Amino acid sequence: TMKKLLLLTIISVVNSLSAQRIAVNEIDKFTGAKIVETSTLLTKAPDVTFKLRKVNDSLSMRIFIEKIKRVEIKDSSASIILLVKDGDKIGLQGKIEYLSSKERNHSIHWGAGISTGGAIKVSSVTIDVYIPDDVFATLCDNDLTDIRITVNGANIDRSLVSYSYSKKLRKMFNLMNNEV
Repeated sequence: TMKKLLLLTIISVVNSLSAQRIAVNEIDKFTGAKIVETSTLLTKAPDVTFKLRKVNDSLSMRIFIEKIKRVEIKDSSASIILLVKDGDKIGLQGKIEYLSSKERNHSIHWGAGISTGGAIKVSSVTIDVYIPDDVFATLCDNDLTDIRITVNGANIDRSLVSYSYSKKLRKMFNLMNNEV
């Protein structure tokens, strides 16, 4: 009936919105660089989102993590450890691009020009991580189970196994692999 048809239409629209796809595939008219970018993979349970961006031959993964328990950040570097389903560990270096903190019910947003003078207590962070070719190949063939981001000696750990995020991440890497 009409109600069932409407419900099926709504479900299919929601599913298509969450499906992984190439969101950007263009040549920058100023630099001539080829830019390919995936849609954002939203993950509800671990409060993490992922996006891949390739400029010419350089691939990076943008990771946004929220609901952090007040980590202090003094510089713009972060180290990332990815755990793969077969037990391997992949170590990467990242650069903090954006962060925000909440102090006394006021939101303070900081850009890429992070001061090294004082520590900032952070509630969310966006990190860009360069992905070398060998790591990219591994991520196309394997499921990630966990991610650890270390900033200023503090670990931010998230599990990726719930809600099949592991498979969705592998699908995102393979989607980018097919664009090469």
